[in-house]
Amino acid sequence: MRATVLVFCLSLLLVGVAPAVDSLNVRLIGSCDTPDSAYGVAVSGVYAYVADMDSGLRVISVFDPAHPAEVGYSDTPGVAVGAAASAEYAYVADWTAGLRVISVSDPSHPVEVGYYGTPGYARGVAVIGDYVYVADNDAGLRVVSAADPAHPVEAGYYDTPSGALCVAVVGGYAYVGYFSAGLRIYQFYGAGVQETMSDERGTMKQAPTIVRGVLMIGDRGQKTGDRAELLDVSGRKVLDLKPGPNDVRALAPGVYFVQQKGSRGRGFEDSRVPKVIVTR
Repeated sequence: MRATVLVFCLSLLLVGVAPAVDSLNVRLIGSCDTPDSAYGVAVSGVYAYVADMDSGLRVISVFDPAHPAEVGYSDTPGVAVGAAASAEYAYVADWTAGLRVISVSDPSHPVEVGYYGTPGYARGVAVIGDYVYVADNDAGLRVVSAADPAHPVEAGYYDTPSGALCVAVVGGYAYVGYFSAGLRIYQFYGAGVQETMSDERGTMKQAPTIVRGVLMIGDRGQKTGDRAELLDVSGRKVLDLKPGPNDVRALAPGVYFVQQKGSRGRGFEDSRVPKVIVTR
């Protein structure tokens, strides 16, 4: 199946002091056929990077928007469904083949330089600085450091309440779209997990307590489906927790985080992620 990348022009009208889009003046000004289905697109400089499913990443020059033209491509091993781009690299969400990092320093000859095999199905991708955010379907939001593009590594993750389909990043916030949970907004503080703040008071929420090797988790009442996990500083789960006392004497001393969630409808509501410190 062939697909077409379309280029539209939006004419802006000045209304008072605020610009507005005149929907009557949206018009097609250029197009470029791709071999398969154009499922995702990103633009950097004068190039558009198209995730073209079984036909991989297509690089299209949009220097002349009226006559966009393909200048190069990279055949990814999976199914390219999402694309993001920075100055020298394009990042492809490649379904079962995870995140692919492709050098586009020569747009005519894009070359894969690294990859990260995400645990789920990579569907959407966004990049800001050295971090690449992957909407990884049922494996949630994965944050991958691409500081070394040849060896991208996971820097953090969030176990999202539903299948993560797409992601956009602005500033320090990641905006993730889901199958059944709508839009969720997350903040990434750098590698690892950070303690959440109280929305109401702007202070850290009260943490579970550790006394003589026993971690106490509060009982959240009559709710069913509540769950909690103990994470290390990299965001990896080290222990499933239950309401009440939990024996943590076998854990190495250090900083951990308790991620607590409660059921709501068909998914899980996000809850607090307080910090606990295990000592000897």
